[in-house]
Amino acid sequence: MYRLIIADDEKIVLNGIKNTINWGRLGIEVVATAENGREFYEKAIEFQPDIALVDIRIPQMDGLMAIEKLKPLIPDCQFIIFTAYEDFHYANKALELGVMGYITKPVLKNEVIEKAELAIKRLEQGREKSLSAVYRIKKYMQSHVDSYYTLMDVAEYM
Repeated sequence: MYRLIIADDEKIVLNGIKNTINWGRLGIEVVATAENGREFYEKAIEFQPDIALVDIRIPQMDGLMAIEKLKPLIPDCQFIIFTAYEDFHYANKALELGVMGYITKPVLKNEVIEKAELAIKRLEQGREKSLSAVYRIKKYMQSHVDSYYTLMDVAEYM
């Protein structure tokens, strides 16, 4: 199960996204919700989500600032932002931060599902690459079991 956090200061939007989508069918569990940027930041650190749906304009710390602070702490998290504002500045900043999706309000259920499925695809690709690397390291170590090698030798091989 992938872990999802949703952040929006509008309760109707927050609860709508949380409760109208069959997240379990997608292999996603909503682990937390937040009504402001500070709460989102703190819960993201606590729950380490795989996917985050974040409104840009939320009180106490805007969504983009929270994402910027969280990126180094949860680098594999797939951030999807939504906003009622079609402002190029926001879109540009989101691209700079590596946000994987941008949804304009009113939020459409199908669009959220589509972006969540894309996030899952990206997460699975990342995990496959990690597994491939582990397999290659293991194979190298097995083939050199009778000889002396260092971690630097393994790193150079990779």
